[in-house]
Amino acid sequence: MLARVLLAQERPAEALALLDRLHATAVAQDPVGSVIEAGALRALALAACGQAAAGVPLGCLARLQRALDAGHARPGPRSGTAPVAMPGLAEQLTSRELEVLGMLAAGRSNQAIAGQLVVTLDTVKKHVSHLLGKLGAANRTEAVTRARKLGLIP
Repeated sequence: MLARVLLAQERPAEALALLDRLHATAVAQDPVGSVIEAGALRALALAACGQAAAGVPLGCLARLQRALDAGHARPGPRSGTAPVAMPGLAEQLTSRELEVLGMLAAGRSNQAIAGQLVVTLDTVKKHVSHLLGKLGAANRTEAVTRARKLGLIP
């Protein structure tokens, strides 16, 4: 969180020093999510300092920054995990599942969804699997049809 604040305050050198320490700690403790986030923030800090971020294109860094900002703007214990109350469902959908559902309705492939959300293909497959189960659908088309009938998506 402090690294985000430092980046927002246009103090990338301080953020970079902090992130170097955090990244080393995360690697030593092996929580993959922390390693990825620390590495992503480090790349943003390097770019803000005018240094190359291991060949990462600026457009990718911009998407990464938007994804990180959006992910931390939602209330709840973790981004995308707080259930959203909806009538007609035994098990409620998370805000991330609703996001994926909207992309399914738009006809996006798993690969396109992964790219837009800046997550792995396996993560998208897991979300789709959860959606199918929660909506009682056998496939993506059936899930979208059921979601429209329930008024979850337009």
